[in-house]
Amino acid sequence: MSGNTRHQVTTTPWALGIDVGGTAIKAAIVDQTGDTHHPLTIPTPSDPRVFADTAVKVTRELTGWARSNGVSTVDTIGINIPGIIDEVRGISVFSANLGWRNEPIAAMLEDSLRRPVALGHDVRSGALAESRWGVAYPDFFFLAIGTGISAVVINGHQPMTTWQWAGEIGQVLVPGYDGALMPLEQVCSAAGIGHRGASLGLVPEGAGSREVFELVDQGNVQATEIADTACETLGRFLAPVVATLGPIPVVISGGMAARGDKLLTPIREALTRYLGVVPAPTHIEVARLGVDAQVRGAALRAFDASGCKIQPQKTQETGTDAEPSN
Repeated sequence: MSGNTRHQVTTTPWALGIDVGGTAIKAAIVDQTGDTHHPLTIPTPSDPRVFADTAVKVTRELTGWARSNGVSTVDTIGINIPGIIDEVRGISVFSANLGWRNEPIAAMLEDSLRRPVALGHDVRSGALAESRWGVAYPDFFFLAIGTGISAVVINGHQPMTTWQWAGEIGQVLVPGYDGALMPLEQVCSAAGIGHRGASLGLVPEGAGSREVFELVDQGNVQATEIADTACETLGRFLAPVVATLGPIPVVISGGMAARGDKLLTPIREALTRYLGVVPAPTHIEVARLGVDAQVRGAALRAFDASGCKIQPQKTQETGTDAEPSN
């Protein structure tokens, strides 16, 4: 599935999805098969009130395109926010990259847009899209590895959200380098792997996992130790999660997942060792929707809030188009 700007005439409504990142906002109109249309990317304003004005401009642009192409849209707009989100009350509790704390984002946006807003967490929205248009499993554990690490359990094609901190597994302390306790994401995320490589002088400061993995592929011993430690730690961490949930599929998203079996095989082997006699998942695989998953998930929230039920549709994609991540 990819962006599409061809002329459309449709009798079924589509939805607007807006995904807010720390540096950029991605938005698109999404049809009921999961295709994105008229994609937009613009810088993210740090002031939430300026962001509300930006959301109005984005909405006008997308709805204008829809009207000119004979497309009707549902009234609700789906919007993702990163960080700690209270989806029930529509509040950005803490979004570190944006500098937002306890901002009533949903109410602010509804006041500016004059339309209902379905506010969601970015990773949970990405998992939601995977559950309908990607891997399409009814139940799975979704692990997003990027600058940080976050997770969500999908049950019955819906994210399980028990409270606002649910899924922030990247902050859990694990044995890291030299035996010191450190957050999981400092050992296993793309940023954490890059930082470790820089601290050993293998890659420039500010480099990411891509540069470290390039050295791994060239046979560099220190880089290989970093990668092995990350996969071993992640497999060990996942073992009690799988033992608790049962052997449901594990779906991994993010730029690192583009390594395919080079990443999945050592994680799978470590997970199996630490599970002992507990059955391992039959599926540990890469997410399929790539860079647009979160925009699609935002649109899905709008569809759901509007009563347009989207049935699961498994894609034929391999999942190798994951977003490059440093």
